[in-house]
Amino acid sequence: MPPASKVKVAFYCFFPGGGIGQYTHELLSQLMCLESLSVSLYCPPNFEWLDKAKYETHPVLFQISSSQPLIRKMKFLMGQWINPNRFLHHAIKSKAHIVHFSNFNHLTYPAWKILARRNGQLKQACTAHDVKRAVPILNRKWETKQLRQFYKDCRLIFVHSESQKKELEAFAGEGNYQTVIVPHGPYDFSKGRHSNQIKRKQVDTVVTKGLFFGNIRDEKNLDGLLKAIALGSDNIHLTVAGSSGISGHKNIEYYKALANSLGLTKNITVDQCPRSRGSSCKSISIY
Repeated sequence: MPPASKVKVAFYCFFPGGGIGQYTHELLSQLMCLESLSVSLYCPPNFEWLDKAKYETHPVLFQISSSQPLIRKMKFLMGQWINPNRFLHHAIKSKAHIVHFSNFNHLTYPAWKILARRNGQLKQACTAHDVKRAVPILNRKWETKQLRQFYKDCRLIFVHSESQKKELEAFAGEGNYQTVIVPHGPYDFSKGRHSNQIKRKQVDTVVTKGLFFGNIRDEKNLDGLLKAIALGSDNIHLTVAGSSGISGHKNIEYYKALANSLGLTKNITVDQCPRSRGSSCKSISIY
């Protein structure tokens, strides 16, 4: 590329919200400030941060959300074919140099990788927030094979820690990709419900306080954390702030029962967040 030209990067975000959606929004908000880059986001029309985005957005992806579980599953499967192809068509038309996948539809990778390879100048990159998938969509053997091939075909793969880098390279094997560690940055959160005086008083009464936050998924190892706390002193208190009930993953009732069996009833507080846009969390005792 000529030295004076910008590198044009097209970002793909399949889901309208969640932690990956917020991370992508925060990432593009910073990358757009670099003079060497031109960034744009391809997302569904109900992407939660559209009204806050100062970077270029293209809400052209097929919307997979629905209040009806069966319809949501059907739209999710349809989106596996529709969205990566739609994204790549737009990215090629816009003459992007790099396509970056925040989410990747490895189930249908053979159906859309041809389009990605058709343009020899288009480089493929991704952020592997979770290296492997805890729950298969249709067939684990097929999906594992396609996910591994997707990684091999990337030029750059971003992870958040050294342990993730090792996990990725062990899973994907040898390839032309380069693994880059990019730690999570700070996030902007709304003002808390309690005054600083109350917060200081709470900290003074408990020696060690911990926070487990985000969607409660099996691979985040909350059960292992609870078992570790049970081995420590009584002066440990954990707040679980997030939402549960994700298909294929243990729900909050499982962790309540585990905490009870470990004798941690007084050591755990749940800040249960409904899984809907704009809902607020309500702090409750685990029992």
